[in-house]
Amino acid sequence: MDVLVVRPGHEAEDIATGRARLAQALADPGTIVLVVRGGGDDVAGFAERAEDRARDFPWRSVVRVEDPRIFGDGQEERLFGGDATICGVVVGRGGEPGARLRADARRIDIDLAFAGAVAGGGA
Repeated sequence: MDVLVVRPGHEAEDIATGRARLAQALADPGTIVLVVRGGGDDVAGFAERAEDRARDFPWRSVVRVEDPRIFGDGQEERLFGGDATICGVVVGRGGEPGARLRADARRIDIDLAFAGAVAGGGA
């Protein structure tokens, strides 16, 4: 799992680096990415379940964005649909957001979200 954070005193550098790493992950045509946003124990638990479901599949990736400043203009809204209860979104090979998941999503829900991106040829 790639975890993108912004450290105090390194804001400009970390935001730029985080945006570049997120863009690179989303641009990879061979990878389905589950973008996780936020912090806290519930999101951390979700991120760990997501990483567990991605680990054995080289075409699955998890990127956790802990600081919303890393998202570009309008990117968070586009990915998460403006729903504050959503902490994860699967972005398929076509680059479009697909299944959106809440922090209480089970492993099977995460698997189905990844599988839906594959079956749909995108997300």
